[in-house]
Amino acid sequence: NELDRKNAQLKALQAQINPHFLSNTFQLIGGMALSVEATKIYEATIKMSNLVRYSMNLTDDATTLDDELTHLKDYLDIQKLRFGDKLIFDIDVEAKFKKIKIPKFTLQPIIENTFKHGFKHKKGDWKITLTVSKSDYIYLQIKDNGLGLTDDDIIRINQSFKVKDNYLQNKDQHVFSGIALENIDSRIKLLYGNPYGLTIQKNETEDGTTIIIKLPKEGKKS
Repeated sequence: NELDRKNAQLKALQAQINPHFLSNTFQLIGGMALSVEATKIYEATIKMSNLVRYSMNLTDDATTLDDELTHLKDYLDIQKLRFGDKLIFDIDVEAKFKKIKIPKFTLQPIIENTFKHGFKHKKGDWKITLTVSKSDYIYLQIKDNGLGLTDDDIIRINQSFKVKDNYLQNKDQHVFSGIALENIDSRIKLLYGNPYGLTIQKNETEDGTTIIIKLPKEGKKS
């Protein structure tokens, strides 16, 4: 039936994330081993063990925002070991929001794309800010000061965040290769319904991009 088909799509989309993420992170630690001292490699390895443990637990499709933030901080701590003071991140989330339900592997893949594309040729500091607000919905905003995207790319990516008959079809990854933002948007829609998902926009007063994640206030499908 329709529910079984959507659940199968959700599981398949979730499964696409794990091999990609593990491969990238092991490469990251391998690269660090060539250039930094053993204590930093040890710290990275401990963080990596936490990430692997989190990634292998696929019992539930969704988790709490608190758990996602713990996972994200481990990932960013590894990147901080690599890039040092160049990387600045600010995660400003009030305690009342930390029990919000969110699909697993929502935040880290978004920020991984920022490193790959927004920061790749960016000079100076790299800044990432995450904030949460609540009105009729829950809004998570992930803002970076990277090189940003063209207006055409913004339009094309936002158009990809649409209701589909088959969420496994993802042929266009021109800008965001690997784990696409479209995958994350699809999983949110499969879990919570069509009104929810991602929007991407240019920052108003500086270079870079803001990604807005819209979730239901009660963490339930509408």
